[in-house]
Amino acid sequence: MNNQFLRGLNPQQREAVQHGQGPLLVLAGAGTGKTRVVTVRIAHLVANGVAPSHILAVTFTNKAAREMKERVGKLVGKRAAKELTVTTFHSFAIRLLRRFGEKLGYRKSFGIATEEDRKTLLRTILRENGISTKLVAPRWGVYQISTWKNEGVGPDAAMEVAADDAEIHLAHAYQILSKELKRRQVMDFDDMLLFGLELLRDHPDVLDICRDKYRHLMVDEYQDTNSVQYEFIRLLAGGRRNLAVVGDDDQSIYGWRGARAGNILDFGKHYPGAKVVTLDQNYRSTNVILRAANRIIDNNQGRMKKNLWSALGEGRPVELFRAEDERDELRHLVARIKGLKNRAVRYEAIAVLFRANTQANAIEIFLREADIPYRVVGTRSLFDRRECRDLIAYLKVMANPMDDGALLRIVNTPSRGLGKTTQDKLMAAAVSTRRGTFEQILSGDSEAGLTPKTGKALASFREIMAATKAMIDEGRLADGMEHLLSAISYHDYLNIDADNAQDALIRWNVLKQLIDLAREFESSHQADDILGAYLESLALDERPKEESEKDKFGITMLTVHAAKGLEYDHVFLTGLEEGLLPHKNSFGDDDSLDTIDEERRLFYVALTRARKELYLSLAKTRRRWGRDEEREESRFLGELGEEDMHLIDPATEGPAEKAVATDYLSQLKGLFGSEE
Repeated sequence: MNNQFLRGLNPQQREAVQHGQGPLLVLAGAGTGKTRVVTVRIAHLVANGVAPSHILAVTFTNKAAREMKERVGKLVGKRAAKELTVTTFHSFAIRLLRRFGEKLGYRKSFGIATEEDRKTLLRTILRENGISTKLVAPRWGVYQISTWKNEGVGPDAAMEVAADDAEIHLAHAYQILSKELKRRQVMDFDDMLLFGLELLRDHPDVLDICRDKYRHLMVDEYQDTNSVQYEFIRLLAGGRRNLAVVGDDDQSIYGWRGARAGNILDFGKHYPGAKVVTLDQNYRSTNVILRAANRIIDNNQGRMKKNLWSALGEGRPVELFRAEDERDELRHLVARIKGLKNRAVRYEAIAVLFRANTQANAIEIFLREADIPYRVVGTRSLFDRRECRDLIAYLKVMANPMDDGALLRIVNTPSRGLGKTTQDKLMAAAVSTRRGTFEQILSGDSEAGLTPKTGKALASFREIMAATKAMIDEGRLADGMEHLLSAISYHDYLNIDADNAQDALIRWNVLKQLIDLAREFESSHQADDILGAYLESLALDERPKEESEKDKFGITMLTVHAAKGLEYDHVFLTGLEEGLLPHKNSFGDDDSLDTIDEERRLFYVALTRARKELYLSLAKTRRRWGRDEEREESRFLGELGEEDMHLIDPATEGPAEKAVATDYLSQLKGLFGSEE
């Protein structure tokens, strides 16, 4: 072993890195250097004779996987790092399914359904089967089906566990949905994991191949795994049990999407004899911030004990501001940010956190009025825009001619005279020949029974698609996309469809961004099937395009959920009131969306994002539905106590810093007259 790998590691980190055979749990508190432990442990295995090709490291985002592989490469060299499998659960599952999916009845070219695709199809199924959307709301239906899938509950099993009439009707729709997705040769994100697990569980030859190849497993953020992911890893680990997992039960905040904190809490039961190493030296925050976080999380029951501490010193007290109303809260927020700026703090070192997206608009308004630059993380994705979904749907149909959902989106967009009557005839003909509808169109057998005008429009559509596909097959993906938009006159369509000329220009520029992404992808990926690889990258990568330096300018606004894994020198956490944090959905019975314990973990995550300074605030009243509403302080503030706190009440606060006071007064003067 090259001892230089171990330099700078503390005793607990070194113990985790040097653990040999058998199961290992690295209980890594916030900011304790878990990523370093994971990467150095991989390097340690390679340096001690484990072939890189026998190592599988799994995490939750493509960005995290890329960064992990890059860091390992710096330790073991790019050649060895290239042989490692460092990936996400979904990427690993889709790799299995591309190779072995035919065992489950899927072609290698199967498509990936988006959330919007799934919601649209479910809405159609509900309508065609006479199920009222008042009884089964499509949004709830998609969420509940996803919950079933994440728990490993298939369509037939869902009928057995359905608890009421709404769930019984939904389980019936789930059965139809699954059959229709398979007919279209499409999977959604939950299916990837569920079918990947099915391959490992029901096909011993596939499991043997995987176990023979991957002899050392590592899982990052293990507290975020759901039931299917847990079983996936358990099967891969097999009898060797060379499984190392890293995580923190105190940061398990995704129960609403199926994550089970019990997977990490019960690791010792699942893997008897497992070694547990606790990392509690924090390298991020001051001790004042860490003591606050420790006091909060100690109130949770059934957690694995750890006590964060730091060698970075005590730091400044945590500030708590009790505002009279939300406008007062946000004026104070702006004044404090201006004060930090006057202390030469960069805007990029500041973050404003909030529990609910509904809080964002008011914050934006105040920041804009104060001329403070900002960026909002987690807003509407480029790929949620209608024009992008249109272009991607064209590509999906070329990649997978069985994808009727994508075809129905674009066969008459822009309008080319192929309306619903024609579409119904095409689909009926496809069913009779057991083809996908686009396969039927490609066959040239579809014009029979159509009017000459409609037949001509269909032939034109087929020719445009074929010409575009030919360009893409030559490796000219971006050129093909540009050709397609020109051939279908999509720019003219936007000029008609958009609300105004400015909106049309914005939408056209969005499409240019998508084409730029394709051009970047072409230059960096050598793939026989460039179209399939590009669509897969869009589906699997939550941020296909890294932020530019310009994108990163300004303070960061984001929800606490979105802040997990990030850190900032100065953190503002707003809205510390009952109903916001903890969220109102955590109140009530055992079936509520969140639990108080999870909300407390969310608060803990928010506190531990701060490196140097932490500012908390709440409002005594908020305006809702046109009237002032009295607010109750978050119960978490009582648990936090007043130790290490600087409490501010606008009625009793003493003299402020001159720069802060000047700015604060100017805002009061400017805003007072504009209040209703």
